[in-house]
Amino acid sequence: MRSIQWTIPVMVLSLPVSGPIAAQNTWRPYEFNGTERFNYEVALTEKGVLQEGHFTLEFTEEGGRTWVMVDAAVGDMSCSARSPYTTSQNAQQAIMMQCFTMAPIMAVLYTPAWGMFMGRTWELGSRWSMGSGDQGMSFEVTEVCEYAGVEGLLAVIKSAGNRIESCVATDVALPLAIAMDQEQFQVAIRLTEFRR
Repeated sequence: MRSIQWTIPVMVLSLPVSGPIAAQNTWRPYEFNGTERFNYEVALTEKGVLQEGHFTLEFTEEGGRTWVMVDAAVGDMSCSARSPYTTSQNAQQAIMMQCFTMAPIMAVLYTPAWGMFMGRTWELGSRWSMGSGDQGMSFEVTEVCEYAGVEGLLAVIKSAGNRIESCVATDVALPLAIAMDQEQFQVAIRLTEFRR
């Protein structure tokens, strides 16, 4: 097992609550149980300046309702929001409005790109590619990884000259860690605490 080396940056995602994830080796991002707590360490580099902080996403039950809470701070940027969870769109809108000033991190956390990996099998050695030349994309599960006591699989994704490393446990709705490098910024996120 190994952990991702944080010389490259990161990405995470969106928020729907549903039943438990059924397929053991098929990852379905954003399918929350409605009881989870995710706490991530975040490193953001913009124009050569490193800023560190945290991102916490927590679902709780109170008064017969599910609530979603986000708390994030990186460098001089911060946001927090707590909203009743009625639909994934409702929760996302509340969080995006509160966290608008954290654009680079929110761009990483709320990208629709994870939809490409929904329904795909995650096993050591799994790989696929599509497209051609500079516009192509490749995906390969290369090894076992572990964060916050949760074991997952490390996927290396290459697209348009960019490289993303993401550790995913197929029964957890968000990645355990992601490292992504973009021209304008680099982000690295790794899970330090997780509650199912």
